Amino acid sequence: MAEFMNCEQAAAVAKCSIYKILEAIKQGELKAYRPGKVYVIDPADLDSWVRSSAVKVKKKKDRKVVV
Repeated sequence: MAEFMNCEQAAAVAKCSIYKILEAIKQGELKAYRPGKVYVIDPADLDSWVRSSAVKVKKKKDRKVVV
């Protein structure tokens, strides 16, 4: 059986708040399991969620200098 982590551990690994983890679970962005009263998260699912929120850098438009 794989080692699962709770929301506090997942937040520490992802370097975000526990509220962000819970929000992602409730919105269906982060897959989690709830065998009892506590959510547990597979590290592979956490890794996929973190990688899916990569920042996309936009190219700057060339500005023309008017003299």
